[in-house]
Amino acid sequence: MFPIIPSYIRHGTIKPYPRFITWATAELAYSVYIRHGGSGQSLEMVAERGGFGATEMDKFLPDWRERELAMRAWSVAIRALDSYHELGQGTCQCPGHKRVELLRKSLPVFEDPT
Repeated sequence: MFPIIPSYIRHGTIKPYPRFITWATAELAYSVYIRHGGSGQSLEMVAERGGFGATEMDKFLPDWRERELAMRAWSVAIRALDSYHELGQGTCQCPGHKRVELLRKSLPVFEDPT
């Protein structure tokens, strides 16, 4: 998981955010960071220094919180599916597959920020 540095705002508020995000979301934010003049340090180096701040993430990838919720929902669905049987056994009507299909219909589709 990729770390998020706690953000403190003197005036105003910041929406709640997770302390860690998936590397997939971090890579999307990093691509915007570099395109807009980021320091040139690798994503791994950014993680070593503590990650991006929540306000930086808001600037680089405004829908990062929603992306993370979707990624986590998919992770839960896949774990549920794995708990019922091995992947790749074709179509079935087990509870795991039903959950994945319901989730697939309810999740938003996100645009690539690059």
